[in-house]
Amino acid sequence: MKKLMAVFILLILTLVPESCLRQPPSVEDVESFMKKNWNDIDIVNDYLLELENSWAILSDDDGLIFIDFVDQRIEDDTVIEAIRSLWREGCTSISKYIHGVENKNAIEYTIWTRTIGGVGCGFVYAIDHTQPPEVQFQTELIPLSIEGWYYYIDNYEEWRYLQHRNND
Repeated sequence: MKKLMAVFILLILTLVPESCLRQPPSVEDVESFMKKNWNDIDIVNDYLLELENSWAILSDDDGLIFIDFVDQRIEDDTVIEAIRSLWREGCTSISKYIHGVENKNAIEYTIWTRTIGGVGCGFVYAIDHTQPPEVQFQTELIPLSIEGWYYYIDNYEEWRYLQHRNND
């Protein structure tokens, strides 16, 4: 029992600091990811832009898409394969938001998350290029070299602190 407890404590002491210290990818890393996967990103983005719905969420590579509270199947094999390819490369979610309180004017691609602290990072497309996109709990938004695309970080704890500070 003591050995098991010692192994458990060692794992905790090793994994917790590692996950807390992980930093989001840089703007350059995100641009590199986009360049490497541009064909797949373009296919998925075009597919989502063609949808007339106000929001859609891809949270897996199984060919299902959640559109305005309804699960639907993606019928286009090219789109399904592009989604699968992005997942293999590290994308963990893709979401489209036209109107909303926290998210709008955005097709958001998450490629990095840290559970502790609620931090995410990726790139986002501004559906209307005349306005910047908005991502929930967004703390950084930096234009990328491709027009209409932005690097973002969403950090719940920092966002919450900033909201509290701005309301005082």
